This record gives sequence, structure tokens and C-alpha cells, in this order.
Amino acid sequence: MIFGLICGMLAPFIAILVYWLMQFHEMKLSEYLSHIIVYKLISPALSLSLIINLGVFFLFLQKEYYQSSRGVLFATFIYAGIILLAKVGVI
Repeated sequence: MIFGLICGMLAPFIAILVYWLMQFHEMKLSEYLSHIIVYKLISPALSLSLIINLGVFFLFLQKEYYQSSRGVLFATFIYAGIILLAKVGVI
């Protein structure tokens, strides 16, 4: 389950980095992240990056790594809490 949790926490972050490299490579990563924070784009960016967890979840299910798939699901719930806090305005 720990392996799935780690994969579920890292995959959305990697997705954000890949998006930055593809679309905003002329910007520094720190500038891109501050842009997301200043314009309150944290929840949309995290929501879109969580789509990759769906693929990781089903990959683990297909390989019958059920405990790892539970870890990915748990990581997704953690991100959902962060997104909820960002929408409410706590973050």
C-alpha cells in the first residue's frame, strides 16, 4: 500500500511538471508555481493532474496489485482534501 501511496502522490506532481515543460518551458519552474498560486489556479491544476492517478489505479488493478491500488486511491483522497481546502480558500 505504501508503494501505491507514493506513486499516487508523485504521479500528479510529475503531470504538472510535464505540462510545465510542454507549455511554459520559457518560464522558470518557481515562476510557474508562483503564477499558479497568485492566480488561485491550485485546485484546477491539481484536479487535472489527478487524471493520471486514474491510469495508475487501473494499471495496478490489471496487474492485481490490489494493495497498491488502494494506496493510489488513498493518495487521490488526500489530493481531494487539498483541492477542497483550496476551493474554500484555506490554502
